[in-house]
Amino acid sequence: ERSVMSLIPGVFRGKWASVFAYGQTGSGKTFTMMGSNATGSRAGNQSSNISDANLGLYFLAAQDVFRIAENPAYADISIGVSLFEIYGGKLLDLLNARNPVRCLENSKGKVCFPGLSEHP
Repeated sequence: ERSVMSLIPGVFRGKWASVFAYGQTGSGKTFTMMGSNATGSRAGNQSSNISDANLGLYFLAAQDVFRIAENPAYADISIGVSLFEIYGGKLLDLLNARNPVRCLENSKGKVCFPGLSEHP
């Protein structure tokens, strides 16, 4: 509630929101962003261990987005998502087989990510 929830309403008013997890290896970035269920399944844990204890910021933010989007005032919007990771100085598309992405600034000073996939 304190980290991401307050960012979501602004997105529906045309603002941008970004969340960064930064730290050394093993400090809990993936656990925080993806939750214990996703990180546990990657570690080979059984599906019976799935818990609501830590759903991760990705999941919680998505819940908030879709909850707000149910408001009739937003009936005309569509929702898309892109996720990338910066690892070892490289940008990787997390929703497209970790394909490389470029980060460029256009002539108007807008940051663009050619090659980053967007999913409805």
